[in-house]
Amino acid sequence: MNEDFYKKTDLNISTDRKKRDLIRIQFLKGCCVSINGDENKEYSLVFFEDNKIIYKTNIKSNHWSKILKQYFGNYKVDVFCEDKLIKSESLNLLNKSVLINIQSSSLGDSLAWIPQIDKFQKLHNCIVYVKCNWKELFEKSYPNLNFYDAYGECYASYDIGYFKEWKDLAPSDPRLTPLPKIASDILGMSYEEIKPKLLSEPSVSNKKYVCIAIQSTSQCKYWNNKTGWDEVVKYLNNLGYEVWCIDKHKIFGKSPVFNKMPAGAIDKTGDFPLVERMKQITGAEFLIGLGSGLSWLAWALNKPVILISGFSKPMAEFYTPYRVFNEKVCNGCWNDENLKFDASNWFWCPREKNFECTTEITFEMVKKKIDKCLHDIKSIKKSFVEDVFLKKYYHLLARRKDTFKKMFEYLESLKKEEYLIVETGICRAENNFSGDGMSSLMFDDFINYYGGKFITVDINKKNVEFAKTKLSNKAEVINSDSVVALEEISNLNEITGVDLLYLDSFDVDWKNPHVSALHHLKELVSAKNMIKDHSLIVVDDNQNNTGKGMYINDYMSNLNKEKYFDDYQIGWVFKNKEERVGAS
Repeated sequence: MNEDFYKKTDLNISTDRKKRDLIRIQFLKGCCVSINGDENKEYSLVFFEDNKIIYKTNIKSNHWSKILKQYFGNYKVDVFCEDKLIKSESLNLLNKSVLINIQSSSLGDSLAWIPQIDKFQKLHNCIVYVKCNWKELFEKSYPNLNFYDAYGECYASYDIGYFKEWKDLAPSDPRLTPLPKIASDILGMSYEEIKPKLLSEPSVSNKKYVCIAIQSTSQCKYWNNKTGWDEVVKYLNNLGYEVWCIDKHKIFGKSPVFNKMPAGAIDKTGDFPLVERMKQITGAEFLIGLGSGLSWLAWALNKPVILISGFSKPMAEFYTPYRVFNEKVCNGCWNDENLKFDASNWFWCPREKNFECTTEITFEMVKKKIDKCLHDIKSIKKSFVEDVFLKKYYHLLARRKDTFKKMFEYLESLKKEEYLIVETGICRAENNFSGDGMSSLMFDDFINYYGGKFITVDINKKNVEFAKTKLSNKAEVINSDSVVALEEISNLNEITGVDLLYLDSFDVDWKNPHVSALHHLKELVSAKNMIKDHSLIVVDDNQNNTGKGMYINDYMSNLNKEKYFDDYQIGWVFKNKEERVGAS
């Protein structure tokens, strides 16, 4: 072929070829359109919210335009070129990535807003990334939310905060809005107060106690009655309660006013991890505090909160029937739309009334709420399953979780003031919930919740010593052969009947389960005198009709005893006085 053929061929290659315009619609902090390319065209943009036009404009290539609103809306954008609709996109969050940024470091703000974000994720079935402080509180409780410090590109984003200059950042003035509602408004949802899901263990104390949190971040937020806290502590001490002060600072303020821990309170102040504060609050009867983070934390942990505040209206915080507020004096400057809080002024009192909003809250007003709270605590139906087991243990227990739940539900159905739980085989390793079950910890918690006695037996001294470091003083730990110990316990005069007999002592060899199964049958016989009407008997480690309970199962079948449940754990309930182990 002639070389001139190639030379004369027009390949039409140009290094300055124009790029076509790329139109991009994003829903980051509202709605934005960007157009980039080399076509140098003019475009008409029409922005809609709920199918109503909210903004129209024209832009050229390599320009962008966005609406002023930065909160959620059902937005849509139509893009026209030469009067032709060339692109239209409506907000659709289904399976899309959404970044939600909590622009506040305050504990109470995160506790108030995370449940609203959870609701938003479930409402739109989207992939939500949350940027916030305190993420360690929420990561385990909200597996549907992603708490990361770094994020990829997202389809939509929203900022949640208490914005002083709120217009275009939120649909409502935060001064006139309950704190949790700020988030639901920004995210475009109907409002309902929702408590966050938190996991916490209670502090172990031999005495009943109440937590107080007296410190805050501005003098207007304090209870400025000079003798109020001292009188509260004295009153609670006289009722038999210890009073734990759990603030970070024992003394805090600004000259010439320093707020001190009240006399008679037990000093639990200090810079402790938040998980320790959660344990202290969980173990308390209730908390008395201000409109501050520790009050929000107690609310989140389902503890009654007596909240003392005058600078804020009752609607500003979470609902509590124990809100202390004096309507007859100057109050509510925080929620006055004509006033702006000055965080730089520690003594901010914009109406110059010398903090009468709380100096005029008397001890008698607080005492009235304390008495109501104590009355309600006594009358409210308690549930270990709801308050402790489901929050603290259920998710850790793998194949045993549902049968343990049935055990505790059965015990609660007995409606007793005091219970007796007897266990063989004790907790022996740290946090081995899915392996061993850690039943000792749960039984100990149950007895501390309702009252009664928990007896646990193990032949291994090392296991016994370990368990003693984990259990409360309401647990009686016995180092002995379980067959011998159960016989001795059964014959004690004070043992009138066991509510739960939990047999889990002799490790089973699944290739030869007979030795373990025979041992557990011996345990049942040794405990026969404590098994009465209503006693629940449970054997751990069973599968495919073999395991620790295989001989007991045969024995019960011969007595025509129906199983209460049959899974990896097997249980039977003795339902009338004629049913007795070993009865002829």
